Amino acid sequence: MVDEAQDISAAAFELIRAAVPPGENDLFLVGDAHQRIYPHKVVLAHVGRGRSRSLKVNYRTTDEIRRWACAQLEDVEIDDLEGNTDTLQGDHSLTHGEVPEIKPSVSFEQDVEYILSVLDQAASENIEARRIFVMARFNEELAELADILQKKGRPYLRLEKVLNSFDKPYMGKGGSKCLKSLKKFAGLVCHQFARHCLAN
Repeated sequence: MVDEAQDISAAAFELIRAAVPPGENDLFLVGDAHQRIYPHKVVLAHVGRGRSRSLKVNYRTTDEIRRWACAQLEDVEIDDLEGNTDTLQGDHSLTHGEVPEIKPSVSFEQDVEYILSVLDQAASENIEARRIFVMARFNEELAELADILQKKGRPYLRLEKVLNSFDKPYMGKGGSKCLKSLKKFAGLVCHQFARHCLAN
C-alpha cells in the first residue's frame, strides 16, 4: 500500500514497482492531488496503475471546513492523478461545525497579537492547551513565534519530525500549545488552530 501518491515522483514509482513482485492487486495507491505539496505530477496510468476509484466522502473534517478549503482553490486547475481535471463534484462531509474565521494581517506583530488573543479565549473557555495548534509555513516563523511565547511565559511544544520528538520544548503549567510547520500538520486533529502566514 502506497499513501500520498500525489507527492511521489515517477522515479520513485519505478523503484516501488521493482521492489514489489508482480501479481494480482499487488499495489494499492492512495493519493489526492489537492493535497500535493511537491511539484511531482504523475499520471498513475503511466506508472502501472490498473484501475481507480474516486472517494467522495470526507470523514476527517466538517463540511464547513471542507467548503472553505475547496473555495481557496476555486480558480486553480488540479488534476485527478489520471491526466484529467478534478472537479470535486459530489464531494461532501458527514459532520458539521463552525465556519472558519479569517483574520487579515499585514505584519508579524499583528499575527502574534491575534494568536495570543486566540490562546486567551481558549483558556477562558477551558479548552485544553494541548488541543490547540499554531501552524506556520516555514520553520523560521515558528522559531520566532516560539521565542515570543517563551518570553511571555506561554507554554508550547514544537512538533518536529515525529510527535514524540520535540525541538527544545518549553514546558509551563497547564499544558502546552503545539507549534507545527505546514507540511507536518496533515493528519492531525485539533480543537482550534491558528495559521500564521503573512500576505507577502
